[in-house]
Amino acid sequence: MQERTADVFIAATANALKSLPPELLRRFDAKFWVSLPDDTQRKEILSIHLKKVDRSIDMFTDHIPALVEACDGFSGAEIETWVGESLVHAFHAQHEDLQIDDLLETATSIAPMSVISSEDLIESRRWAMSHGIRSASITHMEPSTAPARAMRRRVISQ
Repeated sequence: MQERTADVFIAATANALKSLPPELLRRFDAKFWVSLPDDTQRKEILSIHLKKVDRSIDMFTDHIPALVEACDGFSGAEIETWVGESLVHAFHAQHEDLQIDDLLETATSIAPMSVISSEDLIESRRWAMSHGIRSASITHMEPSTAPARAMRRRVISQ
């Protein structure tokens, strides 16, 4: 990395950046924290995963705010899982196609990592902020309330 002789861009990922030795971290010119997606990003991710299964977010135009709220605290991978599980739910319910109720009901059955490991996520985010790690998102990096909101939503829905 620092010994490079050509213009090369090296990217690496780590789930536990703070566990890497400082001598390795120093070798990276820039370090970024990738947080949970915000409302706009969740809508875009949902749109992408609906397209992958030959559906469109336009099917749910009147319900987009509810869908974005339903997946609050979800990672991109969890949104992908949510779409898949919602299709299975629709099939078992013998719906002709995916419906808003399939998505909303399935969302409450998913326990995202932001809820399961909320303390780890918050601590990791705080560590990144205190060590000058930049947010990869345009959204300002602050300790999120998403895990708490997601947990409250799941408790209320049960």
